[in-house]
Amino acid sequence: MISIQDIQFLRQETGAGIMDCKNALSQANGNLQQSIAILQQKGFQMVKKKEDRPVLEGITYAGVYGNKAVLLEVNTETDFVASNNKFISYIEEIARTTVKCNPCNISKLLETPIEGQNFTTDDLLKKMILTFGENIVIRRFNVLYGNMPVAYMHQKGKYGVILNLTANYEFDNNRLYNIGKELAMQIAAMNPKYISCFNLSKEKIAEIKKQIVDEIKQDRNLVNKPQHLIDKIVSGKIEKFYNLNCLMEQAYIRDDGMTVTQFIQNEIAGLDVKINVTEFFRYEKSEEINS
Repeated sequence: MISIQDIQFLRQETGAGIMDCKNALSQANGNLQQSIAILQQKGFQMVKKKEDRPVLEGITYAGVYGNKAVLLEVNTETDFVASNNKFISYIEEIARTTVKCNPCNISKLLETPIEGQNFTTDDLLKKMILTFGENIVIRRFNVLYGNMPVAYMHQKGKYGVILNLTANYEFDNNRLYNIGKELAMQIAAMNPKYISCFNLSKEKIAEIKKQIVDEIKQDRNLVNKPQHLIDKIVSGKIEKFYNLNCLMEQAYIRDDGMTVTQFIQNEIAGLDVKINVTEFFRYEKSEEINS
């Protein structure tokens, strides 16, 4: 006789539907381990069929675990699945595993056992595919370590940001975290590529300048201008590049009359403290994925 408890157990273990669990139990004469093997084989076949289906939705999940922050993008076929609470709980399991093991790439992550479980990340991913009936792909991840890691998700995971702050002496952690949260929102909204122009290498600055000079040479309205005017235009364009692409030089999103650097200076005014962003990562869901 097939019991409800056995069906529930198989659903929990494999993510299969009720009828699939009943059929597997019937085929295995009620043997749970054989039933699991039947469902896993069927699930493997279903997963293979879904592999080529496009995944243009999903979530960028950002979380902090101790002194580490993780940013993880998992793509799905529909937004409906990506917003499901059970789906998000699975993503949190993958995130915790990623932080603990810090694998070097996606392949290694898939081979890694889920923390506290006897199955791998790849097994969990297959279970998710069976549970939600969609192709699901782990696209990318980053982990950072630090004194004050901060994680921020915007628009239910359309954007995700992690960053780390340091202070040069014992600074109130709540205040430091609040500054970090503001900077994470800045990064999500303005998409800087670098921390500051002062962090750029000489080679990078030379590359930026060369690109600007090449653009000027292609502009018929500028190419015959006197050299001193060209130099002034180049300087202006370099400064504009910094203002657009360097976090500390960007206009602060809550008050474009000040830069991000000035915002931080206002927050620590009168204190002998220096705050630095040491690292950040920003994801936009499904960016650069072609449909």
